[in-house]
Amino acid sequence: MRLDSALCEVLNSSAPVAPVAPVAPSLKSAQRYGVDAAVTLTAASQGQRALRRAMWMTALPSINKPIRTAFEVDRDNAPALQDSNDEAAKEKDVPMPPMWENLDGLPEVKVTSPAVAYFSKDIGSGEDGEMKPTFGCKCGGQDWRPAMSHPSISFRQEFIDLHPDFLGRIQKLKVNLVNDNTQKTQWDATYDLLRFLKSGDVPTLTETTPAIPAGGKQLRFLTFCPEAAQNYTLKVTALDSNDEPIDYFQDDEMHLSATPAKPPPAPEEDDLLKFISPAKQAEKIAEQGVIKEHGMETGSTGEMLKES
Repeated sequence: MRLDSALCEVLNSSAPVAPVAPVAPSLKSAQRYGVDAAVTLTAASQGQRALRRAMWMTALPSINKPIRTAFEVDRDNAPALQDSNDEAAKEKDVPMPPMWENLDGLPEVKVTSPAVAYFSKDIGSGEDGEMKPTFGCKCGGQDWRPAMSHPSISFRQEFIDLHPDFLGRIQKLKVNLVNDNTQKTQWDATYDLLRFLKSGDVPTLTETTPAIPAGGKQLRFLTFCPEAAQNYTLKVTALDSNDEPIDYFQDDEMHLSATPAKPPPAPEEDDLLKFISPAKQAEKIAEQGVIKEHGMETGSTGEMLKES
């Protein structure tokens, strides 16, 4: 019940009294005219004043609530905050969904011998990373084509610490990937590492860094499509501003192996029945419907023979 309505109801029900300020239609007006139960209705009985006070208490329930300090508010809210923190921690523990799907049929590429000065987090599976699925194909040599990007290459921190002048000398990076079994070149290009380098960043070969035109025989990285187990060798050379190889970083080799994808497992008999049984079941239901329609059930046929 609103405060103005409560006051109006009480005032209308009370005994006639001396003229006073008009009843205010709102709390603000009541405060303006001094419409208070203890002041404006001085001629009313003690019971009426108590009733009006009760009406005030009903209209303003916050009067009965004790004032709490900020410490008490934080103390009372602490369990709820703790529960929310626990829920947030549980959400962090939930495993993230896989980044890639439909990986069946991709070849398995592993780093069999890592390089000394550099590593790639996406060219093959090993201690430094996992093969990026887009670097493999599912159809063997028939689907051999350039990938959408090329592998990334980063320099090992131990190598940088051992050669303090390296970051000041390197300008470009030359890569050469060859299939050791077929002698086919899958990647042969040169990249300018400082062209898109931000101030303060360490030079690295990102997967989207463009190759220098005419900087190699195979500028676009060809996917791994082995029809049998095969080995690969990646050679990387660092070049200075004069396109000269840095003496302690020439043809640093990384060795990889690639095997075709395992054939999918043969479907079991139960799996085949899952596809066959619905059709069989539908035929059986249709057959039962025809039998019932013509009254050819086993029980009905026996009764008909007895009657005849």
